[in-house]
Amino acid sequence: MVSNEIQEANKRYNANDNDLNTRFTMEGKDEWITYDLGKQQRIDGIGVAVWKAAERSTSYDIYVSDDNENWTKVYSGGNEGTADEIELKNITPVNARYVKLVGFGSNVNAYTNILELAVLQKK
Repeated sequence: MVSNEIQEANKRYNANDNDLNTRFTMEGKDEWITYDLGKQQRIDGIGVAVWKAAERSTSYDIYVSDDNENWTKVYSGGNEGTADEIELKNITPVNARYVKLVGFGSNVNAYTNILELAVLQKK
């Protein structure tokens, strides 16, 4: 689920297709993408890759939920690296069914471009 899809080529499924050559684009502050993990699961970390990380500072928050209505913020920040690769966002391990990334745009424009959003679980 997403709050908006503004670019035909950059749809929501691109943010979870294991391909760093595709992206999902949101425009505007507080736009979001939500993942349903299908059932409550342990989440040990979140991996996020943003587009043009070397050129842009993209900010976002990450939330988790059991019911897709009541949300708990587990991360606030943005990209820290300078490459279009998945960056681990360490969080306190939590059990949840839903993960939501809320974007705030970049230092260049109001777009949040997500290459990948991955839920990480320790085996």
